[in-house]
Amino acid sequence: MGYYFQYSGNLKEASQISEMVVEIEDICETLHWPYELFETEYPEDKFSEEEEDTVYGIQFTPPDSDPVLFTFDASGALFNPIVKQMFSEGEENGMKVITVKVNLDDEDMEPVISDDDKNIDISRVVYKISVNLETHEVATCVQIVELIRYLSEKYLTSFSFQDDSGYWQSKDSSVLTKRLKTSRHILDKIQAKLEGKSFENPEEFIKFIRLLGTYIQKKLREEEE
Repeated sequence: MGYYFQYSGNLKEASQISEMVVEIEDICETLHWPYELFETEYPEDKFSEEEEDTVYGIQFTPPDSDPVLFTFDASGALFNPIVKQMFSEGEENGMKVITVKVNLDDEDMEPVISDDDKNIDISRVVYKISVNLETHEVATCVQIVELIRYLSEKYLTSFSFQDDSGYWQSKDSSVLTKRLKTSRHILDKIQAKLEGKSFENPEEFIKFIRLLGTYIQKKLREEEE
């Protein structure tokens, strides 16, 4: 648990993919960030609405971070190819996706557990890139987010960025300082609670999730004060 954000969007033009990839590649080499290349040209520089498995773009991994994806499908939409593949294989093999949701705004903190795939909004999972930064360095968080801001303004349209710290909107690094401090405290608390713990039945697990959610809710409220 650290600084968590999500983003989504579309390439402005199919012809931009090569330029964007080269620019990100140069930045990664300068910063010594590992990266992985995918296809860097759309056929005839045009998007397609046909369903296909080709992945376009690049992904890179800053220190203490999930991969940051600038990977696009045939229509030019940002998407997570690994998550899409997991859902596809799940449908083919009869795998079940079980979700546990806790709304931190609810006073009762009642977890909602579901194994009904029909209740999962695939577009929110596949076409929204989720990144968690485990780093404790505010400067690293700012560097990554501002790179995404720059790339989104230059190459993307219909772009959306969500982070509940408020940094994206404010550009105020002090909110990141608070968030990283709170995250470290919560993570230490979770690790302490989980150490040597086992759950005998689903009821015990749900009770644990409820108590944990209440604690996280309390710490996030304190952060806002």
